[in-house]
Amino acid sequence: MNKFSNLRKPSVYFILGGPGSGKGTQGELLSKNLKFTHLSAGQLLRDAITSNSEHKSTIEDCINNGVIVPSHVTINLLDKAIFESLSFESFLIDGFPRNYENMQSWIELMDHKINFKSVIHILCSRVKNVFLFAVIYDLKNIREIKNKWKIR
Repeated sequence: MNKFSNLRKPSVYFILGGPGSGKGTQGELLSKNLKFTHLSAGQLLRDAITSNSEHKSTIEDCINNGVIVPSHVTINLLDKAIFESLSFESFLIDGFPRNYENMQSWIELMDHKINFKSVIHILCSRVKNVFLFAVIYDLKNIREIKNKWKIR
């Protein structure tokens, strides 16, 4: 049983895009403007290595071999970060899922714990700047963002 079992489940939005597309930057900016908690899957993995977590050797092996970290490892780190946070109800996660298997594992392991809301996909620098401008200057509330960027 998680600590949110008797409360509203936290909402999760994924920020996806290629390397250097601005996922982390957009996550930080959106989290400040919308009062969401921003979680970077990559940073959680790096922190797990430096903190000598139980997943350290698995993560290092994957990085050294250029393969994606197993879904259950990344999801475990995200789960822990989400449910250790008491100050926010909505989360922006950048850098995850990386593939179809990641998403299937997320659904299997997390669907009963969270409310998955939407995917924000950063395609290129131009789109990134347009999206940021829209969020800061044009959109008045999160409902407009969800409706405008929702992938069905």
